[in-house]
Parts: sequence; C-alpha cells; structure tokens
Amino acid sequence: MREILSGLNHCHENGIPHLGINFGKININTKEGNIIKLLGFSYPWEIKQKVKANEVTRYMAPEILNGNYNQFASDIWSLGVILYTIVQGKHPFKGKNPEDLKNEYKKEIDFEGSDWVFTSDELKDLLSKMLEYDYKKRITAAEALNHPWIKNNVSSLLTLKQ
Repeated sequence: MREILSGLNHCHENGIPHLGINFGKININTKEGNIIKLLGFSYPWEIKQKVKANEVTRYMAPEILNGNYNQFASDIWSLGVILYTIVQGKHPFKGKNPEDLKNEYKKEIDFEGSDWVFTSDELKDLLSKMLEYDYKKRITAAEALNHPWIKNNVSSLLTLKQ
C-alpha cells in the first residue's frame, strides 16, 4: 500500500490524477523484485463517458458519480476501496448502479461487529479517512503516507526482514 500511495503522491504532486484505480490497474512485477506499478491512467472525458453510459464501477468516488471528474481525492477513494477489500475479503459497497452507489456512499463505514475484531484502530482510521464522502475532507496521498498505520506497518515489515 505504501508503494502505491508513494507513486500516486508523485503523480498528484505533478498534477496527474489516475482516475481509474482498481485491482486490474495495479501490477506487481515479481521479476523485478516485487515492484508495484499503476497502469491504465484515464482522462476525465473517458470517465464522463463511462458514467453517462452507466459503466460505473464500484471503485468510482462519489464526486465522479456527481459529475466532478478531475479530483485527486477520487484516486484516494478508489485506493480505500481496494484496501477495504483486501482487509475484509469483500467489497465495501454492493450497489450496481449509480443511484444505489450514491446512497451507499453517504453512509459511514460501520467498523463494529465480528468482521473488524482483529483490525487495528489505526487501520480503521485510515480507511475512514480514505473513504470520506466529502472529497474536500478526504485524506491526501501525502497525508496517507504519514498516517500511523502506513508508517507502523512498513516499519514492522522492515524489522521482520532484518
């Protein structure tokens, strides 16, 4: 997750949103030492056409469904959906059309229950900040890189490797 956020932050710092992050757009190259690459960047007009044609994916952020197609925050939302799916083994949203998704997106993620017992508070906090409905309040890639879960997770992995 740290590598993806780092790459995304580099893009955002240079004025480039991805606008289409999903599992299929993340490549892990095992031949080059597990290098992670983001693939398939989209143009705002491509996203607009998909929304109009009802080709909506459950990775699309609320602001995209509401007609705001050029937001860096949208990439963070999509990455939050991926992180949630990795942690829970299921997608956070069940809607199959824009209206259902819009309604689901307005609800806060419920971190109560047995599904979340073994999930750290830091990870829940990061997920809630990545899946913040209001894109103006959503965490940025740079902020996410400094989030305790990312920092502690990477540090503990580095310690294990030594």
